[in-house]
Amino acid sequence: MTRHPLLLAGLLPLLLWGASPKSTATTPPLTADSRQLVVVVSDSFAASQGTLRRFEKAGETWTPVGEPVPVLLGKNGMAWGRGLHPAEPGEQKREGDDKTPAGLFRLGMVLGDAPQPPPGSHGIEYVQKTDRVAWIGHSGLPGNPPYNHLYLLPAGAEPPSWWDQEMMKPDVPAHALMVLIEHNYPDSVPDAGSAIFFHIQRSPVRRSGGCTVMPREAIESLIAWLDPQKKPVLAELPLPAYQTRRAAWGLPPLD
Repeated sequence: MTRHPLLLAGLLPLLLWGASPKSTATTPPLTADSRQLVVVVSDSFAASQGTLRRFEKAGETWTPVGEPVPVLLGKNGMAWGRGLHPAEPGEQKREGDDKTPAGLFRLGMVLGDAPQPPPGSHGIEYVQKTDRVAWIGHSGLPGNPPYNHLYLLPAGAEPPSWWDQEMMKPDVPAHALMVLIEHNYPDSVPDAGSAIFFHIQRSPVRRSGGCTVMPREAIESLIAWLDPQKKPVLAELPLPAYQTRRAAWGLPPLD
C-alpha cells in the first residue's frame, strides 16, 4: 500500500505528541504561601536536642532572622507527625511516646499566664490560662470533649470528672508562655499525639514529653516576631531528612 508523504507529515506531530505526555507544570513547594519559617533541626531521629532558626521570605528568598537558639526536644527524640507534609514512612508520633513530631506544621495560638501576650506581638491569637482552661490529651472522655483541642469551661459550669488531668494549670513556670505547634490539629486522630507546643525549658538539660523547649527570652522573642498575616510554619526534622526534603518543601539552606 502506498503511503502519501503529506499524510505522513501530518500524522508525525500527533504521534510525537502522544508519545510525550510530560507536563511543564511544577508543584509549588509546601511553604509557598508562608513568609515566616521556623526551622528546628537535630542530628538524628534519636537526638533529644537541636537548634532553632528563624527566617522571613522576601520574594522567593528566605533570609535569616536573629541568632540560632539551642532547644531541647522530647526525651526519646522524634517520630513523624501529622501536619502539612505528606505521610512519611517510618515511626509515627503516638500519645505518650515522649517524642517530638517531625514534619512541617502551622504555628497557631499562644497561651500564657499574663493577661496579654509579650509586648510587640503582631495580633496573634492569645489565650490567658486560668483554672477554667484545659487542653484535651485523652480521647473518649465523658462528654466527648474534642481530643487535642482547647477546652474552655463555661462560666458557672461545674468541672467534669476528668478536669484535673486535662486542665492547663496556671502558674507553672515552664508553661507561662506556649506556642501551639499544629501537629494532629485541627483534624485530630485519637492517640496520634496531643498538646505539642513551644514552651519554656525547665532547665538547660531537662528534655520534654514531646514539646520543643527553650529559654524564656527566646520564646518571648519568637512570639513577638510571629505574624499570623505571614502564615508562619515550622519545619522540624533531623538534619539528613531536612536536606532530602529541602527543595520539595521550599526550605532554605542551612550553614
